[in-house]
Amino acid sequence: MALLLSAVLLAVFLSSCQEIDPRTIYNQAQKKTNALSSGEQQIHLAFVIEPDGENTRYSWDMTARFVTSEKESQLEVQSKNSFPNKEFSSRSVYANGTFYVDDDGTQYQAPMEYSMMQERITRVYPDISFSVSQLKKLEVEDKDDGKHFSFQVSAKYVAQLTDFVMNQIQNFSSNIPTDIITKTASGKIVVDGNSYLSSLKLTIPCTVVRDGQETEAQLQYSLKLVEPGKKVTIDLDGLSEYPEVSIWDLPW
Repeated sequence: MALLLSAVLLAVFLSSCQEIDPRTIYNQAQKKTNALSSGEQQIHLAFVIEPDGENTRYSWDMTARFVTSEKESQLEVQSKNSFPNKEFSSRSVYANGTFYVDDDGTQYQAPMEYSMMQERITRVYPDISFSVSQLKKLEVEDKDDGKHFSFQVSAKYVAQLTDFVMNQIQNFSSNIPTDIITKTASGKIVVDGNSYLSSLKLTIPCTVVRDGQETEAQLQYSLKLVEPGKKVTIDLDGLSEYPEVSIWDLPW
């Protein structure tokens, strides 16, 4: 009996030793997701400024598609935007070494090196990712749709999202803050049953500075990877007819 009990205890101990560390699971999922040769993302941002209880809301609903190969990389971002007293849409495509833009009917194209596109793309494409070392107070919970990682992340690692908001407001709104102070964000990432990073949600508290006055604000961000692993194509029809401009004439 004692031998049987010892064997059971040993089996339980060995089983617990074989459990994979959640950080390893996250790293493996991130590598697998980054290795996708094509994909589709649904992105939503909502930026709410709260001066004296009167909310000012800006929102972006986006669909992003990417295709990468040895020959070239392609990217498409379609966005429907809602600002105070203003709604508009835009479509941006990078293909064949050229950036194509349709801002609510105003169309143009500009030749652009891939490296420069990477530098400028965050102004129209608010994609973001984190290394596991950047995730603080990390907790993991198993649910039906996968492993849910809840965490906090330093302001400097989410500043590119508030930079995106500032750039968009400056280009498309007359009610322009002079600065946005980003604070520590909280978030949740889901690793699905196929070991992809299938979704990301962030809540980012901010302070908006405008005319010397500070006002509290909040940025909500969500990203969903649609059917990870599915093949994606980007429609390039008609883009060559867009008027050509210099990259220095782009509005962002």
